[in-house]
Amino acid sequence: ATPLSFPSQAASPQWVVSAFWKSNAQLLKRSSRRKKIFREAVSVSDPFAMWDQKMVEELFFEILFVMTEVVGGPSTMAFQKTLFLFWIDLGQVLRVMCLPVYGWSHQSYDLMKNLDLVYVLATFVSKVIPRYSLFILAQFLVLLALGDAFYAAKLFKSGSKVNTMWPIKLLRFLVGSVVTILFSSVLKWLIIPIDCQVSAEKSLSSYFHGDDAPCTPWATPELVFSLVSVLSAAAYISFAVVVSLLSFETNALARGVRASSTGRVEAWWIVAKVAVTFMAYTVQWLQAASCAVVILLLLLWVLYNHITLLPFHRHETNLIRGGVFFFVVWLALATVIVSAADVSQMQEWALLAIAPVFFVLGVCFTHWIRSGHDRSIERLRAEYLRIQSYEGGKGSAA
Repeated sequence: ATPLSFPSQAASPQWVVSAFWKSNAQLLKRSSRRKKIFREAVSVSDPFAMWDQKMVEELFFEILFVMTEVVGGPSTMAFQKTLFLFWIDLGQVLRVMCLPVYGWSHQSYDLMKNLDLVYVLATFVSKVIPRYSLFILAQFLVLLALGDAFYAAKLFKSGSKVNTMWPIKLLRFLVGSVVTILFSSVLKWLIIPIDCQVSAEKSLSSYFHGDDAPCTPWATPELVFSLVSVLSAAAYISFAVVVSLLSFETNALARGVRASSTGRVEAWWIVAKVAVTFMAYTVQWLQAASCAVVILLLLLWVLYNHITLLPFHRHETNLIRGGVFFFVVWLALATVIVSAADVSQMQEWALLAIAPVFFVLGVCFTHWIRSGHDRSIERLRAEYLRIQSYEGGKGSAA
């Protein structure tokens, strides 16, 4: 697509949105699939029931388009930042996947949890302030993100002047950090009141009934906090999935197949992270091996979508993401082995030691897939040039 050219006097966000709709009217008209995805995502939980559905769609399209507008081109610094954020995201998933409830030993878990930078920092913070302060912090961040989204929608609906655009800037920061990178940790903090069912942390019941009280998150008065925890987690997950889907669907400057599918891959990655977190709470009713198999199948689906669609514009980003998905798929397979068989500590170390090899294999396999696409394009180009030459320079599209 041709980039939009804005005159120098066009500084207001309203003008940007207006120019976006005018110059991309035909593109948006042809994007029936994106519209369908958007309607399905909004209809899941429509917070604007009193508004017309078309109005809600346009509001979200305007907000997310302005929010995801890229300032400047790709740079080495931006790529290094992406790598660092990928590492933070991966570390959180690895720690949760190696929980003892899935069959891993405490020694293995102690090793993997140190790879989670957010967990390490939270551990230091909990030494100074109570751990339940993280629950309050997570509630605040989720309410802030949802409230800011509603406020931005209200501003766009009323046509108010938002020259500073601070609600959009704040929403961009919250989506990029709380919703995307810190998703696993914030979700874990939200469910702290019921976390005692799978961890050895001090339970909420001990604050009400004494230090020796058992973990009873569904008894009174703990039930109130547990319900708040579950409801806020559900709202947070829904918001994260919708934003992940729509942040890429609204970009009229990226209409290629790969770009339009980015949201689908990231949304399935969020679903996989939710499954990794909540499956730990079902182990007491289901076997750990069954839970591990479900996680493995979800991660295989995410990997399949990634290598099929190659969603990111930058090839290096696709390579790193492919390595990450190969890494977690191997760890999920190792979790199935550990939970289903009697594995010694030495064998667990061996399973963990092999994981970096799969990261390299993932990078190589993703590069091979991309090279195959390049070869196909070059072959088609050569065929077209040959036909064009055969037709005397007047080759038809056929």
